[in-house]
Parts: sequence; C-alpha cells; structure tokens
Amino acid sequence: MHKTRRIFMDILKNTKIYLSSFFIILFVSSTLLGAPPEDKKNTSVYSHNCSLRFQKFMRFIGHKLEKFQMDYMPKAESVFYPFGGPDIIHPLILFPDAKTYVLVGMEPVGKALSDANKNDAQENIRSLLGRGYFVTSAMAKMFKEKSGVRSAIALQILLMGGKITEDTLIDPHTASINFEWKGESRVVLYSKQNLAENLEGLFDLLKKHNVSHACLLKSSSYSLHKKLFSNLKDKIVNHFPLIVQDDTGIPFKDLKDNFDVEFFGRYRAPYGVEFRGFEQPDLRKIFASTKNIPSLNFCFGYGCARVEANMMIAKRKDLENQKKSLSSHTPKETQ
Repeated sequence: MHKTRRIFMDILKNTKIYLSSFFIILFVSSTLLGAPPEDKKNTSVYSHNCSLRFQKFMRFIGHKLEKFQMDYMPKAESVFYPFGGPDIIHPLILFPDAKTYVLVGMEPVGKALSDANKNDAQENIRSLLGRGYFVTSAMAKMFKEKSGVRSAIALQILLMGGKITEDTLIDPHTASINFEWKGESRVVLYSKQNLAENLEGLFDLLKKHNVSHACLLKSSSYSLHKKLFSNLKDKIVNHFPLIVQDDTGIPFKDLKDNFDVEFFGRYRAPYGVEFRGFEQPDLRKIFASTKNIPSLNFCFGYGCARVEANMMIAKRKDLENQKKSLSSHTPKETQ
C-alpha cells in the first residue's frame, strides 16, 4: 500500500512539471511569434502583415491625428480631397462626422476589392501606411487598371473598421463606395480627373452630392502654387468655407484676406530639393512671430519623421456662411 502511494505521488509530481513546462513554452512562443489574428475572417481580405502595418500607422500617426481632431477640428458634413488619390484614411480621421467624401486623382478607378486584386491593394497602400502619403511618381505604376484605386479605398475602409455595403461605377472614371462606419452610413466618391483641365464636370458632381463644406489639401506637390491650377484654386476658395491644409495647399497670400487661419506645427521651408521654388516668406514670418503655436507630434505631409509638420485650418470670414456649413469645436487653450 505504501509503495503504491509513493508511485502515485511520483506520477502527480511529474505531471505538474510537464504542465508547467507546457505553459511556459506556450507563453514564450506566443510572445516571440505574436498571437494569431483575433478575427480569422479578416485574413480572407487582408494579411496579418498588412494589419500590423496599419496598427503601426495608427500608433505613430493615426491615434495622434484623432487627438488633434478632437481638440481642434471643426465638424463638416462633406469633404473634398483633390490630389488625395485613394487616401481615405486621413479624411475619415480628420472629418469623422462627414457623410460624403470626394477624392480626386489621376489613377484609374479599377475594380472592386476581391481575391484577385487584394494582394495588389495591400501593396499599393504600403507607402501611405509607412509615410503617411502616396509617392506621386510611383503611383502610375502602382495603380494599374487591374487593381486601380477602388480596391485600395475599400481596403482602407475595412482596416478602419468599416463595412462596404455597395461598390459601383457611376461612369468609367468615377466610382461610388457606400459603407457603414461608426454606426453611420457614408459614401466615398473617387473621380479620375486632370485637375488642370476643365473642372465643370467635377464641380457639378460636388454640387449634385452637396459637397460644399470642407476641402482637405495635403502632400499635393504644391500644385495650387502653379498658374496651371489657378482655376482650381479659385474654385476651392470660393466654394468651401473651411480649408484644412499643409503648406503644399493654397498659398497663404491667397487665404489671408478672406479666411481666418489657425496655425499648427512649424514651417521654415518646403521639404525636398524639388520643392525649393515654392517657399513662402510671409508664411515663414507668421510662424516665426506668432506665439504659442501648438506643436504637431505626428506626420502630416512631406518629410515624415525628418521635420516637424505644419497644418493650417482656414475658416472663411463670412460668418453667416460658416454658421450654415460648419459646426466648430472650441479649440483648447495652448499650454
């Protein structure tokens, strides 16, 4: 009896050792290799690596941009984002209350997101998730007709937690993606358009969908500083009571008379040798002489992680028009 009891105790002791070893190995392996995706159904749409890149973007840019939005951004029911290409992440974060977003670029519309083009879509948004913007010179090669921008836009919506409800073509150069996000139904329209040419069709589209509240300009290659785009610049200034931009957008000299402008971050000169011809001495003077300009702790435009970004929130001085179009946050006092 005593011998049987001793054998039983030895077995129990060894079992505890084996179980302890098992759980230690399980813990170490899950820590080093990473836990598997929580929602396995997402892996059919985008890869675990794509999800990790998005999480990194949100950690270093997205969540900080969300904080900026809550502290400073006015609300707007609709957003026009020329030169934005397929970037829907920034309009969603900066204008989470909008119901209609209109993006414009030179890239082909392409096809809806599917198994056939999902890998291309994930690769095509890599620079956006890594730098915070698309590299203009590489976009023509990236966004081929097979994948185009529709798949990239839809992929971003899914990464942001949205649900695509309808994805259709309005015409060969215009796509409409209806989606649900944060409990609200929304739509993003993408138009393939040369913004230096006739703009009547584009602004007819904006009027048809009542897109008249806000314009976002970011990483736009200083296009609106050029005479070639003067028509677009004038239309934006006259059509939108709210303009949110970095220094690549509308020159400050064309805003200061009719808009009240709030400044954020730091501006000294355009980033990049190719943009040196677009310096704005008056804007540099404003940034240098204005006290307590809130700093930006996130990338917004060119020079990500190399220079501090700059941002401007311009509100038309026509207060009556603003009251009809905008509902503003009260900016926090700068410490």
